[in-house]
Amino acid sequence: MLQRKGGLVSLYVFIMDAAVLAVSYGIGLVLYESFFERESANSPDTLLLVFLALFILAVFFNSNRQYLRRSKAEELLAVIKSTFMFLMILVLLVFLTHMYTIMSRMVLAFTLAFFLPADFLARLVFKRVLNKNRSRGTRRMLLVTESASAEQVVRSVNYNSDTYGEIQAVALIDADRVGESIEGVRIVATLDRVFEYTVKDVVDEVFIYLPYEKSDLIARLVNEFESMGVIVHVAAREFEGVSDYVRTASNVANYPVTTFAQNVQDSEKMVVKRIIDIAGGIVGSVFTILLTIILGPVIYLESPGPIFFKQKRVGLNGRYFYMYKFRSMYKDAEARKAELMKKNEMNGLMFKITDDPRITKVGKFIRATSLDEFPQFFNILKGDMSLIGTRPPTVDEFVQYKDHHKRRLSMKPGLTGMWQVSGRSDITDFEEVVRLDCYYIDNWSLQLDLKIFLKTIVAVFRRKGSR
Repeated sequence: MLQRKGGLVSLYVFIMDAAVLAVSYGIGLVLYESFFERESANSPDTLLLVFLALFILAVFFNSNRQYLRRSKAEELLAVIKSTFMFLMILVLLVFLTHMYTIMSRMVLAFTLAFFLPADFLARLVFKRVLNKNRSRGTRRMLLVTESASAEQVVRSVNYNSDTYGEIQAVALIDADRVGESIEGVRIVATLDRVFEYTVKDVVDEVFIYLPYEKSDLIARLVNEFESMGVIVHVAAREFEGVSDYVRTASNVANYPVTTFAQNVQDSEKMVVKRIIDIAGGIVGSVFTILLTIILGPVIYLESPGPIFFKQKRVGLNGRYFYMYKFRSMYKDAEARKAELMKKNEMNGLMFKITDDPRITKVGKFIRATSLDEFPQFFNILKGDMSLIGTRPPTVDEFVQYKDHHKRRLSMKPGLTGMWQVSGRSDITDFEEVVRLDCYYIDNWSLQLDLKIFLKTIVAVFRRKGSR
């Protein structure tokens, strides 16, 4: 039976951190009341805020992937870094929730003063317990490969594994080196003795790493190992030339397939991203309604017509949707675009000119302050867009796309993104926009989204690149 355990160690460490934090918080309260001889203003709500900060730290900044492999010095550094980041998140939450009147700074100081050494010691003890039981709990994996590949495969699998499934024995099909070691792992068999070794020794899983030309041998190995009830993993080496993609094994109906993608993300993190979008969309939509009451009459008085501008855009993987903005141009703006194309300052498929005559006076203000973007919070609530993503192209731009341009549509478009915080209108090369969007897609994380969000706030206040 195949059991997937990825991430369990990180979960265990998070639970342990939470337990140590709860004890530290209790000690902090006791020390405060002992030293100052009065009760703290802290309430159960402050403890919930403390745990929320720890949860955000775990979700956005998962630093425990290599927990079992870190030295004591590296673990101490990791704890110090995590504690500092936890404090920054907690301070931000206290500020946003206006709980600074009941969150005692001295209680927090006592809590962190106890938490840092206690958490470090707890992590060392927990790691010792895990390593002590490792020989009993480890799923023993046998690697079947060739001499030229053995060292690289052993190093890669054993270094990147955060579960108990590690290579602990090697069988070479092209050489007799039984008794030697590769990266500290024993060579235990040749091809003609590999089945005998598997029957007589402890083997939970077999990892076959052989070239596709040896498909007949691979089939024989798989059938024989399966008859023993051993789990078999086969590397799809026929696709090794596709080096820029992440490969995952999955099924389409009853067909086992190798799936290629530029970036594979945890579904849990994507759910968190959508929850953040919904929460942000609700808050943003409320502000949009308030802005409509103020800006609506002003927009209409200068240029009679609709208050909102609706334009067909291209979203996730080529899906069409209507994107909303506060209207910042005269009603005939789209009709006049053709005569202004010769003044286009962009190199490529986008259109942008300085002092666009189609923009109204009110439009210049709301563009400079990015207020025109607020109606897109409705798009975010609908699910057409995200808070952070790529820039959605117009239909005119999309129909001119070359193959590599389409990749920037492989993630949901956003209200802001890499392009907006990297210069916006100051960038005049469309290929640079594509590069920035693709960088975001290839390196997406909740941490990167947070970084872009904070940079967006700075860019809006500085009016950087806005026209």
